[in-house]
Amino acid sequence: MTSSIFTIKTKAHSPNMINLGFNAGNFNVLIGHEVEDPNIHYIDLVQVSFNGSIVLNTTYTNQTSTSGADYDYPLAYSTGDIFEVYATCNEGGSITGCIICGVGSCPQSSGPEIPGYLGFWLIIGFSIIVSIAITYKKIRH
Repeated sequence: MTSSIFTIKTKAHSPNMINLGFNAGNFNVLIGHEVEDPNIHYIDLVQVSFNGSIVLNTTYTNQTSTSGADYDYPLAYSTGDIFEVYATCNEGGSITGCIICGVGSCPQSSGPEIPGYLGFWLIIGFSIIVSIAITYKKIRH
């Protein structure tokens, strides 16, 4: 009887951080994505939107270091301009970021939510009301 043990090392992972900024007339994109070999496993796409329109859609065949990618794009901007960045890893995963020039990070938007347990209590309350209505109808007939 023979047995063998196979070890599979999973290397693919999403970028884990994105930092956007402005420096000397350039728009800077810093993406955290630690890899063993930046020529094999890397950030392969950086898409930049400016005030809602895609202005850059750049593909890469490696990343600038083993810790991530750091890119400067010469883009004109003024206070209030909104930059959104979408970046992908060639082995899977993506990250997005947003910044408003002169303001900072974009506010996080999420769908409408019912805070805390309120949603749960609404369902329970509605169920009780429906149960009472059904019981009342049965009693009356």
